[in-house]
Amino acid sequence: MKTYLTIFYCLLIVISNSQVNYVNNFDAIAEEFINFYNPLEGNELVKDDIKHLFVLMIYGGGFETWKASLIKGNEGKNVPPRFINNSNIFLDFGVCFKAECETIAGRIIRCNPSLVKKMKKNDDTLHDTYNRVVSYWYCSIENHIVYLCYQYLVMHRIIQPKRCGVEYDGLNIPPCVFDKDVTVREINNLIKTNTGLNVIMKFKDYGNNVLHEIIDERRKLIVAEVVATDSPQIAIVINPEEACLDVGFYFGRASTHSLDEAQ
Repeated sequence: MKTYLTIFYCLLIVISNSQVNYVNNFDAIAEEFINFYNPLEGNELVKDDIKHLFVLMIYGGGFETWKASLIKGNEGKNVPPRFINNSNIFLDFGVCFKAECETIAGRIIRCNPSLVKKMKKNDDTLHDTYNRVVSYWYCSIENHIVYLCYQYLVMHRIIQPKRCGVEYDGLNIPPCVFDKDVTVREINNLIKTNTGLNVIMKFKDYGNNVLHEIIDERRKLIVAEVVATDSPQIAIVINPEEACLDVGFYFGRASTHSLDEAQ
């Protein structure tokens, strides 16, 4: 979500205090929202829950949509239903942020009538079409930035072509040895030169959600040899020595980058 607001800010299109404050001070904002809305008993909110609220707003949703998603829970992710405290009050910062998201969306839609026409589906409401247009507009810029990173990493032989995992705003690459500081600096300069945007990328460590047990089991698998036949076939081969599923580096947009008018 910070990527989208950073893109908007760098393009010098209308963006105001709530948007910049979100990018620069998300941790403090998340803490305020968690303290205010935390359920009275158990199943406390976490930072990702607050991030989800702001993501909903940029895509056209809002406070009511967020509350409904918390009440529904997510059985697949083992997230129980939650009923927030102060459910009839939307904090002022959220109100301002939502209004600014609508202003931004309006600007994107007015400036891209051909995209609106292309993205519309027969059974769409106007609201659905506008949300799809805004999402596509942001993602097209973000995807181009990620592709620039990919081209650099391939050109400098840090990765082999098509040997990485594509994330929403970055790349997951296999383990290898290279100068991370130089790589980050040169990629950020490349992005600035090619797009004019001061979007900052960085390497991020993995958290505690890596499934090491599954990785270890995969390493034990025996590589299957391809058997020659007269008919076409598809071989899925897992290489326990050089498989790209090894935990390497996640190279993505920096979530801690701050914005200021000089950029």
